Amino acid sequence: ALNALALMLAQAKAVDGSPELWVASARGHVARFHRGAWRVFSAADGLTTGSAEHLVSVRGDSGSTVYVAGRGGVFVLRRTADGERFERLPGAPDNAYRVEVVPTTDARSHSVWVGTTDGRVLQWDGASWHTISTRLSDTHGTITMLHHLAGHGGGSAVYAAARGAYLVRLS
Repeated sequence: ALNALALMLAQAKAVDGSPELWVASARGHVARFHRGAWRVFSAADGLTTGSAEHLVSVRGDSGSTVYVAGRGGVFVLRRTADGERFERLPGAPDNAYRVEVVPTTDARSHSVWVGTTDGRVLQWDGASWHTISTRLSDTHGTITMLHHLAGHGGGSAVYAAARGAYLVRLS
């Protein structure tokens, strides 16, 4: 069962193009509503985190890719002919609190940005993690918001916020 503590929502598309509603709970489960039925994902499905603090979906040619941030790291839903399973991104930081997916400049791929409970922001380029320098980590704690804004200033920008209403532009 899905505990209703601190729910986060995201829309997605299934492989067949039909809509999905995803829900994350701070108690560690993620659920999907698709074609009139709920499915709850947990550790048995590879989601080995004590919390699911945030989730985002990225639409692709074969359905949406779903990312989940939680105490156990950052997880991505892999959809194959054998089924669906969450996998932890290699080297993902523990205590992930926010996740955002940002298209690359050529729009053919993306990078994954993560904010943690200790105020760090990291970027995954598909091969390794890079720490993004911010003024937030030293004094303000948990990254409470990460947001990609397309078309900002003729390009793209990523913003982060921390407790205490501090907002910084990171890219």
